[in-house]
Amino acid sequence: LSPAFTLIETLVIIAIIGVLSSVAFVSFTNAKEKSIDSRRKSDVMALKQALLSAKIDNGVYKNNLTDGTLIPKYIDKIPQDPILNIPYIYIPQPPNCDTTSTCTSFSLITCLDNPKDKEQDTLRNPSCPIASYTATSPQ
Repeated sequence: LSPAFTLIETLVIIAIIGVLSSVAFVSFTNAKEKSIDSRRKSDVMALKQALLSAKIDNGVYKNNLTDGTLIPKYIDKIPQDPILNIPYIYIPQPPNCDTTSTCTSFSLITCLDNPKDKEQDTLRNPSCPIASYTATSPQ
């Protein structure tokens, strides 16, 4: 008898390796999506905290995030999406509060990659293709 593997045994081993590789790849992809989404939500919550701290000092919410008044007193830098390198969506309320009235509340929105995220918005923001997460100011 020869100590070598038969063709059938070799094919079974290759099939098992293929299945294991596929499972590992899917698991890695899901873990990566969850990790990036976790970073996005963490960034949004840090930005929310900076806006809340600025309101305590100034009495009103900021009407934009680009005027530089949050940096460096409230936050080191304005975070951006780690993949797209774009700012998170900031919506001060009421509309046009910078010119007609003071800003009394806000929403911060980020898009998520994981469609099964337990903290995603019930109604997805239209600018997000998969899912969205919103942090709002206390009312």
